[in-house]
Amino acid sequence: MSTDEAAEALAIKKPLKRKSGEKLGAAVSRYDKKQKFHSPAGRAKGPASYKQFEKSKTSPTHASSDATDAKEVKAVKRKVESSSGAVENSEQDLVHMSKKQRKIARKMHGGKYVLAKEIKLVWEQLRQKKCKPDARQELMLKMENLIRGKVKQLIFAHDTARCIECYECYGTEQQRNMLFQEVRDMVILMCKSKYAKFIVLKMLMKGSKTQRENVIKTFNTHVVALMNHSEASSVLEYFYNDQANAVQRSQLLQEFYSRDSALFKSDKVVTFKDVLANSPVPQKLIEGLKETLIRMIDKPVLRHSMIHHLLLEFFTNADDASRSEVIPLLSGSLAEILHTKDGARVAMQCVFYGTAKDRKNIIKSFKTHMVKIAKDENGYFVLLAIFDRVDDTKLIESAVASELFKSALELALDKHGCKVLAYFVAPRDTRIFHPDINSILRVGDESATSKKDLSIRREQLHNIAAKPLVRLIEDHLLDLVKIGHSSVFMTVVLTTLKEEATSALNKIAEFLSTPYKK
Repeated sequence: MSTDEAAEALAIKKPLKRKSGEKLGAAVSRYDKKQKFHSPAGRAKGPASYKQFEKSKTSPTHASSDATDAKEVKAVKRKVESSSGAVENSEQDLVHMSKKQRKIARKMHGGKYVLAKEIKLVWEQLRQKKCKPDARQELMLKMENLIRGKVKQLIFAHDTARCIECYECYGTEQQRNMLFQEVRDMVILMCKSKYAKFIVLKMLMKGSKTQRENVIKTFNTHVVALMNHSEASSVLEYFYNDQANAVQRSQLLQEFYSRDSALFKSDKVVTFKDVLANSPVPQKLIEGLKETLIRMIDKPVLRHSMIHHLLLEFFTNADDASRSEVIPLLSGSLAEILHTKDGARVAMQCVFYGTAKDRKNIIKSFKTHMVKIAKDENGYFVLLAIFDRVDDTKLIESAVASELFKSALELALDKHGCKVLAYFVAPRDTRIFHPDINSILRVGDESATSKKDLSIRREQLHNIAAKPLVRLIEDHLLDLVKIGHSSVFMTVVLTTLKEEATSALNKIAEFLSTPYKK
């Protein structure tokens, strides 16, 4: 073998990569001179190493020249390794390295291990609440010198992203501006990152007005795509709820209405109804919004209030055919949207206009959550809508009433839960239900999907709840009279039940006849 051939052979030599699941003892380099064949047949085929191969080729007359060739090969080998700058990596097997050494080698492979380590040492002191202002100012200057010009390398890793976030939190206006200038063209990518999105959130919270406006401008024409992304949607949701004014919220929503609305946004508050009124093809816009919302129903983004508002606008303006396509898809996920006002109204629309099968699926999806829904300031409206529109009172008794009356006292003491219990026997009673609540519920009276007569349905609900409510008042009279809304609830129930409440009224009379004791 010539000197050039030996150099070429050594240049292409690669370090051993250990295969997963393979034992350390079994992992051997393909260039290991002590390597053996796995079968006797292989041993008979030829030499097992480069040295044996050279010995088999040479004769005793060429021994001196072979020694010279060996020295030349070793010299070339040293030259190749030194020129590559990886003497240790090329010679040392990962197999023989400790776990800690392999971890460090893996981290150093990215080229920012030393920088990240220095930044984290500064961050560890900077993030502490007990850090004094003077010391914090010095640490901020030190971190600024470390990260300047290198921010883009650091914002996507889980550890260094926290350091940059801390820098944004405690930085001066000048320091925040330096950070923003380095990442201003990467805001969309940062929003989609699991860790970098928190830096964008900090910019919206702590940044100057100019920085916030620049961040918001980058969202233009990207709102629909960002809301479909599980990570980026939380950034838009925060801005929509906590930072945006009415016009900015409207401009975010306009991108869902149509392509023209996304490109030519109005400086005034515009609703979907306004866009439909000015469009020559309103049905096409409704279909477009429907398709966009259907893609989001099975995603975690369904929990966001922006989506709830869009769903409500769709249900308010869509025809029966379009609504009937969305309700079956949404019926199993309504429990996730009841925590907002718009989400609760959407759920009520599904109850009002859904089929008997849809309503059954909705009630089943609420299983084990009935008490929580009844106590929610928005969710209890949906239970009232169910009592108004569901014909299957046996289903209500087994799936809804049974779960509610297991926690009857807890609900009776709650300002929203007591209304749910009272609705069984006194629906839309103005002594406990505000006229605005009744007007919201009257929207469902226009629905033609319920077949059972309203008076029959209400009588059946009355019979389901009468005895449990009387028993509740008898057993917990003292607890109920101490709270204002619970006292009103008790008054409404007793005056509605009349003769059925005789035992409870006797209990009250007995209580009132007892001498007062301090």
